[in-house]
Amino acid sequence: MKRLAIIPARGGSKRILKKNIKQFCGRPMISYPIEAIQNSGLFDAIHVSTDSDEIAELVISLGLEVDFLRDPSLADDHTPIMPVLKWTLEHYKSKKIFFDEIMMVMPCTPFIESSDLVNAYKLFSEAN
Repeated sequence: MKRLAIIPARGGSKRILKKNIKQFCGRPMISYPIEAIQNSGLFDAIHVSTDSDEIAELVISLGLEVDFLRDPSLADDHTPIMPVLKWTLEHYKSKKIFFDEIMMVMPCTPFIESSDLVNAYKLFSEAN
């Protein structure tokens, strides 16, 4: 099984500007879910779906690659998450990169731990 974790992190936050990269307890907010995903041992790849060069640069500085930026048409205040996920998978597919399972983890989750992801995956697996 090849697994992908997608973190949707657009740059256009309105209520809290730049919330996905804002400092929280001395670290960028998005660094917490990235660390939890890495430490979970569940995933073959992590993709931060962003339209923002600033977010992409930060993610790269945290040691991840940014395979591609999100299409700006999927980064406004009214875009639902499912079209973003679908577009991401289609983009990988066009590059002949395929995944069997996908998990989405939100970028503003500083209290998430790798065990949360492992336990969620176990529940998901048992249900199928």
